[in-house]
Amino acid sequence: MSKVKVDQELPKPPTDERDWAGLHPDALMVIFDKVGMHEVLLRTSKVCHPWRKAARDDPLLWKVIDMSKKCTDCFLNHEFDCIEATVKVEKGLANVVKNAVNFGGNNVQQLSIGYFSDEDLLENLLEYIAERYVLSIY
Repeated sequence: MSKVKVDQELPKPPTDERDWAGLHPDALMVIFDKVGMHEVLLRTSKVCHPWRKAARDDPLLWKVIDMSKKCTDCFLNHEFDCIEATVKVEKGLANVVKNAVNFGGNNVQQLSIGYFSDEDLLENLLEYIAERYVLSIY
C-alpha cells in the first residue's frame, strides 16, 4: 500500500467548464446566425469581450437587420394588455434597433422594423437612423 505525503498536492479533478471566450469567430458566427439578431444584441454580445468583438467586427452579420418580426410579435403577445406596457416595450425595441444601427455601422444595407403604435417614438427612431444613413424607403 502506497502512502501519500501530506504536503503533496493532489491532482485536480477535471471540470466541465469550457472556455467560451476562446471559440473561433467562425463558430461564433454560426451561433449568432442561429439565435438571431435580437438575441445577439441583447445577450450573446454581452457574454464576454471576444464575443462582443466578434459580433461587432463581422460585416456580414450586420448587412441585413430585420427587426420587423420582433416588433410585431410584441403587439401580438397578450402579456401586454395595457398601453403603458406597450409603450415601455416599444421604447425597449427602439433601443435595440438603435444598438443594431450602431453595431452595424456602414455595413448595414437593409433595415426592417415593424409596427410602432407611438408615432413620436417611431419618428425619433427614424430620425436617429437617418442621421447615420442615406435611406431608401419603400
